[in-house]
Amino acid sequence: MAKRLYEVWKGKNKFIFRGRLIFGPDAKSLIITLLLIIVPVIIFCTNVARNLFDETSGNIAGYAILMVTVVFTIYVLLLLLLTSARDPGIVPRNLHPPTEEICYDSSASIDVGRQTPTPRLPPTKEVIVNGVPVRVKYCITCQLYRPPRCSHCSVCDNCVERFDHHCPWVGQCIGMTTYETFRYRGVERPQVYDRGCLNNFREVFCSKIKPSRNNFHAYVQENERGFTRGMNSEGYIGNLDGNRREKVEDDREIGGDLLKISQRREAEDA
Repeated sequence: MAKRLYEVWKGKNKFIFRGRLIFGPDAKSLIITLLLIIVPVIIFCTNVARNLFDETSGNIAGYAILMVTVVFTIYVLLLLLLTSARDPGIVPRNLHPPTEEICYDSSASIDVGRQTPTPRLPPTKEVIVNGVPVRVKYCITCQLYRPPRCSHCSVCDNCVERFDHHCPWVGQCIGMTTYETFRYRGVERPQVYDRGCLNNFREVFCSKIKPSRNNFHAYVQENERGFTRGMNSEGYIGNLDGNRREKVEDDREIGGDLLKISQRREAEDA
């Protein structure tokens, strides 16, 4: 039977309503946050607002104070739900990792003056954003080069766009869709994302929240599900390491033959 994406998701998130709402692994902290919001409002409504209502009997001021308190409380709870139950901007994990490049590591060689080629990916690379070079890092867990202003959350175990921090009070990452007014500040550095005062104001206050890259309610294809399971199995990792070892051993043999040939030529020339 086909499974949905949230059922095979490799992050530490918690899902309800079949993946329609996504929370962080510490979603239980929302109970404390709700109590800190609701309890003071109840105390205010049962004591202060009621006394004001009695003193201003027949006046609209008492009703107005009570209604404003209730409306703003509901508004705060709605914002809390939108922040804690929304995809903060998770970048989907790469199902097809980039091809590793052959790098020479002299420290891993046995003989002196001999280099051992080992396949690996460069930890960083530069991309051009608005005409300015930006260095991006490779995420080993998600197997992709993170987009600019993207970081890996160690709590949720996901790469999040425009990642600010993981807030324990809302049990969710604060990223692209949950903290859209956040902007990095650089000292004496070119502002890559600066579009001018007016356009910056529009982007912060008038722009729409980008849709999620993930449809957690959707069904997962069989090959994608197999890849997801395989990444967790020791057999897959063992086969992958075995292929890498075979490739390295072949490169060592070729390097040894080339070294012998060069030594013979040096001996003949001498």
